[in-house]
Parts: sequence; structure tokens; C-alpha cells
Amino acid sequence: MQVYDCVNARNLLDVKDYLVGVVLPPHLSPFIEEGEDDYVPPERVQLLNRAEDEGKFNAACSSGFNV
Repeated sequence: MQVYDCVNARNLLDVKDYLVGVVLPPHLSPFIEEGEDDYVPPERVQLLNRAEDEGKFNAACSSGFNV
């Protein structure tokens, strides 16, 4: 499940969330884009924030700023 979730998120997800005995995270479909008034699961918000932070970091690095 962790491999598929990584592919769907287009990001390497933490393995600790998929260990034996841990409650697995919910499946987040890569085919759904939430609208402004739609419910967005907290796990999806976390992934979106992480992707946004990485984008800002990559932009700062490519422009020559030290982060």
C-alpha cells in the first residue's frame, strides 16, 4: 500500500505510517481534485502543504538563495 500511495502522491511517504500494527492512513485518490467548498481530509491537506513547501524550497535553491 505504501508503494501505491507514494506513486499516487508523487512523493516518498514515511514508512512508519505503514508498519505492521499501525492504523493505515486513508486512501487518497489521485483522480479527485477538491473544490473550494469541498471537504478535504487532513492527510490530503498535509500532502498538499508538503508539496508546496518543497516547491518553495526548490525555487529558492534554483534562484541561488541559501535556505
